[in-house]
Amino acid sequence: NIYNVGNSDQVNILNRMLRPLGAGAFHCAVEVFGAEWSYGDYDEGSGVFSCRPRVCEGHRYCESVKMGKTSLKEGDFAKIMKLMEMRWLGKEYDLLRKNCCHFCDEVLSQLHVACLPAWVTNLAEAAAALQSAGERMEKKRRSLGSALPTLVADTLCCGCEVQSGKAQQVEIISASPTRRTSMEAAAARMDGFGAGSTPAARPGAFAEIPDVKGFKCEH
Repeated sequence: NIYNVGNSDQVNILNRMLRPLGAGAFHCAVEVFGAEWSYGDYDEGSGVFSCRPRVCEGHRYCESVKMGKTSLKEGDFAKIMKLMEMRWLGKEYDLLRKNCCHFCDEVLSQLHVACLPAWVTNLAEAAAALQSAGERMEKKRRSLGSALPTLVADTLCCGCEVQSGKAQQVEIISASPTRRTSMEAAAARMDGFGAGSTPAARPGAFAEIPDVKGFKCEH
């Protein structure tokens, strides 16, 4: 038995629009041996429940689809449902991945009859596929985020600052000092510096300037 999900007119209108496209938002149940069986969201205990056919509370009956005749005895079916009640817990209900449609598919399989028509499950399956794709993209994003520090470290330096999150001492590595011209040297001597003396770091003094080629982390 097929129901429009909930009792709102909006869902009924939506399903009328989607049905020609082979989709819709539906609740479903299996009617067998005078009762209707389905699965729902419950905080405690089993999510399996039964009621009178075509009057499931909280949903609006839409139509019934004949699935065939079962060769299973009523007593055997009751035993199967007892086992399913223990496995289909209400707290495990998931709107996209473990809902009434998945439950009904298993019941129909146990009865050895036809499976649910695709138009009943297409919308939920499409939504589940989109959700899975989003989860995979998020997983890849997180994986890239965790690998980025290592990539930066391998590319730029030894990675000590990236890995520790703390500033490190950096030593300037000079390739070769820039030579002073003769005029610069003369100006230095006139400024009061003798041969072999070291110029003071003040305006007008000329010193050897390192040609910076790289950095070395002191860690």
